[in-house]
Formats: sequence, structure tokens, C-alpha cells
Amino acid sequence: MTANTDPSMFRLPEEESRRIFEEQIRPVYTGAAREHPVVVFIAGQPGAAKTTVESQVVVQLGREEAVAVDGDDLFEYHPDYARLAAENDQTVRALLADAASRWWTMLAEHIRGQQCDAVISAPLAGADWAAARFDEFHQAGYRVEYVFVAVQSAQSVSGP
Repeated sequence: MTANTDPSMFRLPEEESRRIFEEQIRPVYTGAAREHPVVVFIAGQPGAAKTTVESQVVVQLGREEAVAVDGDDLFEYHPDYARLAAENDQTVRALLADAASRWWTMLAEHIRGQQCDAVISAPLAGADWAAARFDEFHQAGYRVEYVFVAVQSAQSVSGP
């Protein structure tokens, strides 16, 4: 078991973080450019079925080639993810949040640069953070839409 629960122990150097993004992440999240791209943000608490709703939104959007981004998937690109998740799946995200956050920012910039349709599933880290992300896509020429998914606290992974 990991004795150290200090996230700084798992912080990747900028160069390694960029390399992982360029070699492993960016190629997976590449789509077709659109004249009028659409981004749909799916927001909700952990365990609210955002991933389930994501596939339905892609179909409803009528653009199955839209880039689907689940922010939780980015953690898996960290070299220590598998080991840390096996040791304690309750703390792995907190330990690797720095890398996932950097990759999310790079990925959002990549998607906006492509002008491809996107469906982004994320917990939206607060109202100010969400408003800034919505505005970044809007300023890049996207039509921005939102889907909010909610369940009772007893059903959420985060609990009451």
C-alpha cells in the first residue's frame, strides 16, 4: 500500500506531461472540423450517470463523430495510475489531480483548435470554473450547450 498520500510525490515534470499528452492523449481525441462546432458539457456529481448520458447526447446531437471527453479517463494516462488505483481507488484521483487537470486544459485547447464537435463530461469544479470553460469555447466560435445530471445524495458516489 502507498504510504505517501502527498500529491506532490506524483506530480509529473512539465516535459513528461506534455509528452504523454502529445503521444497518448491527443491522438485519441481528434475529430472532424466543423464550420459551426458544438460543445455539450455534461455536469453532475460523482455517480450521477454522466457517462451514460454522454452516449445518449452524442446520438441526440446527430454527430456520432463528436469527440467524447470524460475527464475521469485522463487519470488513466498517468504512469502511476494503475498501481495507485489498485492500492486505493478512493484516493487515486486526489493524488493525480495535478496531471489530469493539466491534460484537461491541453485537451480543451486542442479541441477548440480543431473546431470539432465535442461532448465533455465533467464535474465542473465550481460555478466560476464552469463559466470560464463555457466562455472559452464560446469565444472560439462554439455553440455551447449544457446538460445537468443530478441524483439524490444517497445515490451519488460522494454521498450526503
